[in-house]
Amino acid sequence: MTLPVLTGRFGKLVIIGPAPRSGGGHVQYRCRCDCGEITVTHAARLRSGNTTSCGCHKRSVRGNANRTHGEGRPGLTQTKEHHIWIGMLRRCNNKRDHAYLRYGGRGIKVCDRWSGRQGYANFLADMGRCPSGMTLERKRVNEGYSLENCIWATRTAQARNRRSNKIVEYRGKKYVQAALVEKFGLTRETFSKRLRLGWPVEKAVETPLRGSL
Repeated sequence: MTLPVLTGRFGKLVIIGPAPRSGGGHVQYRCRCDCGEITVTHAARLRSGNTTSCGCHKRSVRGNANRTHGEGRPGLTQTKEHHIWIGMLRRCNNKRDHAYLRYGGRGIKVCDRWSGRQGYANFLADMGRCPSGMTLERKRVNEGYSLENCIWATRTAQARNRRSNKIVEYRGKKYVQAALVEKFGLTRETFSKRLRLGWPVEKAVETPLRGSL
């Protein structure tokens, strides 16, 4: 009997595609872990639930995570930059993350250079250490994470930029506010003013611009 092709998520692993069979003839798949690592595992282990990550969880439990993500220095805890990198990957790749809708859910991706086994090393080499009081910010909020589109910015500047990512519900579906107002040829200022006046979302976006409204 031919088993169905596996797709989707298994624990922290998301299947990317098939991999060559193992030496024992077992069907295998390439998977991306939520931590950013790419791993190959047997289909049977995914189905049974025996394999749910690249091994990062077990390494963390054993206290060995520092040797994987601690930049090779004994005793070094996970760095601020590594936490930022992990958060970036989760927002874009993990559908269970609370911020996924505002990122991966609307097509925001992490570039190939910052993903996979060498992803963190490349991210650190490109961005350098995060200055005190700053965090990772995208210059263009509708584009993904890459060297060309990312800077270290103050939290105040990031919060100002994040306001355009507010989620609103329109005709039963959720949209990022910036994308919705752009679709109808409005400005965020006009849309916000209409909402403050008590207009329902549908009327606020569907009413053509007239005068100050």
